[in-house]
Amino acid sequence: MKTLIRNGHIITATDNYHADILIEDEVVSVIGAKLDMEADVTIDASGKLVIPGGIDPHTHMELPFGGTTAAQKGPLWWAANHRAHHRYADTDRDPHSPIKGLWWSHVGWILSYKHKATDLEVVRDLARYPELRFIDKYNWIGPWSVGVMSFLIGGWSGLVVGFFGSTVLLWHVTFLVNSAAHVVGRRRYDTNDTSKNNWVIALLTNGEGWHNNHHRFPAAARQGFFWWELDISYYVLRLLSVVGLARELRSPPTAVLAEGRGAKGS
Repeated sequence: MKTLIRNGHIITATDNYHADILIEDEVVSVIGAKLDMEADVTIDASGKLVIPGGIDPHTHMELPFGGTTAAQKGPLWWAANHRAHHRYADTDRDPHSPIKGLWWSHVGWILSYKHKATDLEVVRDLARYPELRFIDKYNWIGPWSVGVMSFLIGGWSGLVVGFFGSTVLLWHVTFLVNSAAHVVGRRRYDTNDTSKNNWVIALLTNGEGWHNNHHRFPAAARQGFFWWELDISYYVLRLLSVVGLARELRSPPTAVLAEGRGAKGS
């Protein structure tokens, strides 16, 4: 257990990827990477928690709402499970580890009643925003809207192929990151999990397949750490930052890149 003081607030590090921040007697959980992220946490004049990098939920709600059109539940639900995955990677408490079976990690976990509810305790920093809570609770609005529009524009073929077909395809491509990217690929970093870099999955998911990189430094906005690792998602984030929809995109530190260059799995 290690305790740090930043900006007059107590930051207690519970492990390399998680910290509980005590703010005015309220504990707020955040995810970082080897404390680099937590060291920059501040409180603004309005009392809002400020974490470097990301999107301001108050001003850009169209982005998390747009994410719900993928029909993969809400932003708080995903954030809570993703944080649990990093904190308990490949243990019994990991929501979608392949150690419980490849099918479970791919799609079984998301269909399980055990993971139906959103654990707001894990995402208290995000759940502070009523807009995000609304979008998370009514996450069906996005996909239903797209489904109806698909039918109105393209009829039954628009609904069946344009919406249902593309959505199922998107599901399985997304879920490859949770399943295959922990089974097939190369390990550049010696992380305490089974995460792997898989260039095929990276191509299919616009960069999410550089999963071992992501587990080494989760706070980085990009998952393709080197120029030859195509990461279209990061390029989109860079574009969003240019037009003011994203800010303070974090990159992996020099030490992490140097570690990667010298690794056998590179």
